[in-house]
Amino acid sequence: MDSSIKVNPADGLPIDPKEEKEKKEAKIRQQLEARKAQADRLRHDLESDAGNAVIQKIKQHLLNRIDHLMSQDGECVALKKVLVDMGLTLNMGEVAVNGLMRLVEKNK
Repeated sequence: MDSSIKVNPADGLPIDPKEEKEKKEAKIRQQLEARKAQADRLRHDLESDAGNAVIQKIKQHLLNRIDHLMSQDGECVALKKVLVDMGLTLNMGEVAVNGLMRLVEKNK
């Protein structure tokens, strides 16, 4: 018996390689379509008023976290002091978060 022939264990009949390949491709296509549908639903949800509120909350939490981390880093504190002494007031946390938010909004 040729061991390269696959057999369907349910009915004992040989499995057609072409049919098997088509089934795998159909399954992959179905999975991709399901993922796209899920991504479309998420995009729609994020574009709603409630989704925008969630994004703004995330933005605020990120900003608070970045500001906290920067305030705990002596080198960041020193560099910020140099900028302030030069007359520049720049909130790096806000710049970073705004950059991230532009990426999020670009992908909507």
